Amino acid sequence: MSKPPEDKCGYQFPPDFEVTGEGCGTSKGPHYSSCYRTTWNDYDRCVWHAKTDEPKPIDELKNVRERSSCRELNSQNGPAELLDGAHLPSASIDGLSDLDGCYLRRANLRDVHFSEGSCKRAVFADANLADGWFRGTNFSGASLSQSSLKETTLKGANLTGCKLEDAHLERTNLLDTTLVDIRLYGATLTEVKINEETEFDDKCVYDPKYDIKSDADIPEMEMTNQLIKAAGQYRLLEQLARASAFPDMERNNFIRRKDIHRRQHREDGRWRRWIQASISRWVLLYGESPWRIIGSSWAIIVIFGILYSIVGGITVTTKPATHAFDLPQLVSFSVPVPIETLLINLYFSIVTFTTLGYGDIQPSNGATQALAGVESLLGAVLIALLVFVLGRRAAR
Repeated sequence: MSKPPEDKCGYQFPPDFEVTGEGCGTSKGPHYSSCYRTTWNDYDRCVWHAKTDEPKPIDELKNVRERSSCRELNSQNGPAELLDGAHLPSASIDGLSDLDGCYLRRANLRDVHFSEGSCKRAVFADANLADGWFRGTNFSGASLSQSSLKETTLKGANLTGCKLEDAHLERTNLLDTTLVDIRLYGATLTEVKINEETEFDDKCVYDPKYDIKSDADIPEMEMTNQLIKAAGQYRLLEQLARASAFPDMERNNFIRRKDIHRRQHREDGRWRRWIQASISRWVLLYGESPWRIIGSSWAIIVIFGILYSIVGGITVTTKPATHAFDLPQLVSFSVPVPIETLLINLYFSIVTFTTLGYGDIQPSNGATQALAGVESLLGAVLIALLVFVLGRRAAR
């Protein structure tokens, strides 16, 4: 490449850009850029790229920026302004109008203060924002992929639609933060601070059910990758909720993750595992709902009670005297025989399901005995599962 004029910065991005013998560029980065700004003081770089611990005046940072009208025009087809590789550690840039649509890839913004700022659609890929103070800043639509957010304050910030894939969040302050439509696959979340005002989606953006209309249009390979990412993000949020003692959030993400696994079994043709997961989903809600188990138990009791009535019923071995108050004739009534038969069989079904024993009521034939054995086994399993689910919920 030709050497830039002495009074120009000439910082090139990506730094690994090289020119081949044919004059073509090769780079691992997305595209090449060279800084056109005037050098600052005695440095060979501009005020944005000069590597120094010396405080950088906000006015000088603003003076060498693109005009707002140019930034707005540029953003229609690409980055509003190229600030890749900016070196602003410990700088206070609250006075900047905004960084909307700007590219700050691999920028050093460690300990930067930019409260109540605007970074909409900005790209901070592989940037260092550790220890930064971005309270109330708008990052909607921004990309923070592979960035470092260690001990960064994002309290009250808006991260709607933000890309955080492979980002490193350690002791990051996300109190009162909006985290809707975010992409978190591959991110590291360690001791991250959230509270009840931190806003998440019920479903993550990778989940095919997030946008049902586009579900049918997703190619098979893309669907596979999307399901993997959805399961990964749900696991991350589940772990975050557990560490922060938010049981409802943990439960929701656990159920969503299991739903994704069930979808993966179907997409991969693992039908036996899909059937097992489906039974777990509808009967137990993956062990998260005691009411599902109770409802399933009553359904089994009623179904078997009807079956007993059909295949031969039961036999009452003794008819002891009835001990009860003699109610006035006014309220007395007779129960039709079919209803009475069904009620007796339902009673037998309840006793069998709860494994309390037959007592004076016995199966009348082999078919009833076989059904009673199956129901007794199902009852033992569901009661054990109910105890497990209740214990699990109490432990949370």
